[in-house]
Amino acid sequence: MNQKLVITLPMAGFGTRMRPHTWNKPKSLCRVAGMTTLDYVLRQFEPVHHLFDHVKYVFIVSNQTHHNQIHSHIQKLPREYDINYVYQTIMDGQSRAIKLTEDYLKGPTIIAFADTLIDIDFNIISEDLKTAIAWGVRVNEPEHYGIAQVDEENSVIRIKEKPQEYIGNMAMAGTYYFPDGEQFITSINRQFERGIHKDAEDPKDHLTKEFYIAPAINILLKENALPMKIAEAPGMHDAGRTDSIIETNEYLLKKYWGNSQETFIQRFGKDVIIEPPVFIGEDVSLKNVILGPNVSVSNHTAIENAEISHSIIGEHVNISRLRLKNSILGDHVTVHDTKNSLKQLQLSDHSQSIVDHAGKEIIKAKVECHSSATYAERPVAFHWGGEQLEVNAILSRWRTQLGRGFRVRVEDLRQFVLFYDEGLDEWQIEMYSDKG
Repeated sequence: MNQKLVITLPMAGFGTRMRPHTWNKPKSLCRVAGMTTLDYVLRQFEPVHHLFDHVKYVFIVSNQTHHNQIHSHIQKLPREYDINYVYQTIMDGQSRAIKLTEDYLKGPTIIAFADTLIDIDFNIISEDLKTAIAWGVRVNEPEHYGIAQVDEENSVIRIKEKPQEYIGNMAMAGTYYFPDGEQFITSINRQFERGIHKDAEDPKDHLTKEFYIAPAINILLKENALPMKIAEAPGMHDAGRTDSIIETNEYLLKKYWGNSQETFIQRFGKDVIIEPPVFIGEDVSLKNVILGPNVSVSNHTAIENAEISHSIIGEHVNISRLRLKNSILGDHVTVHDTKNSLKQLQLSDHSQSIVDHAGKEIIKAKVECHSSATYAERPVAFHWGGEQLEVNAILSRWRTQLGRGFRVRVEDLRQFVLFYDEGLDEWQIEMYSDKG
């Protein structure tokens, strides 16, 4: 195809939803599934390099520091990219960000938000370069999303942010193709002239501070009669929030590393138990470890005497005597806990969490057990919150290198996890939650 394509990626902002991991870097450089979010964004667009003769990227960043960090990272990647940078120093919305790139937006253009990853079939672009495309996913609660209203031919009539009346359930996934970037900039200029921030039909629209791109798209559809089709994607995955990136980690592990699971398992001896999906980087040391499911461990990391699940571990991390779940550890992090307790941690780069109970008097959890040949064969009662609770039923039990675990139910139907650490000769008790 004798065409050039411009891909514009807004990635400015303060990254507040990814703190503490964004105190010292942009969220696009936060790790997920062994690489950075930006690495997966670029991998997502790899197919378009086969559809167009040349692909130019425009990164919208917030300051020179983020520019330098992203540029330095890009220089280490195995292939070369044509990347240009513009600065959005005032966080006044999506349309303001796109407007900053108008010198680059000539001809076919893709606009995508860099903290959302979706499965995209870009071949649909080559079917008709003059038709705009909006990628979307079907949702159960459309009132919480930007929704495309479509006709019987799957053409977009309008896009409305968080509609209170039902107009459809196709939520915008944050990736759009426009046949003419200059035409889209013209519609943004009209949006600014009319002072439309988010929704022209909302009488309180003037109270919104930021300019969203939905009004600009609606202007393009109505006044320029631009045809826009919906391309349905199987799902979208948020990599810009700490409360969702663990799920995105699992999606990426299955998509990109599913065929590597046996290789990861074979790298380590019998004292390492791996439950896929996982990612394990280069120069990683694992000793007496249970890893997985849904765990990524980046390069040059050492883990000893630990159980880790549903977590993202950065580079140059040292972990020992720890049970970790639903956690994100940045680069150059050290975590050590002689009590081997279950933790949920959010630690940014160059952090330390050292819990050393040596030499201190510890009030141990009290669990009464039925024991025959071995101790802790079956718990029958335990102390919690100043009261003694009788075990009504044992719902599940397991054995690890560190000890024995039980999930139990008491008379009032509450559930608890009891874990006996054989090395420390003590019990740990926690309320059970079925949230992964």
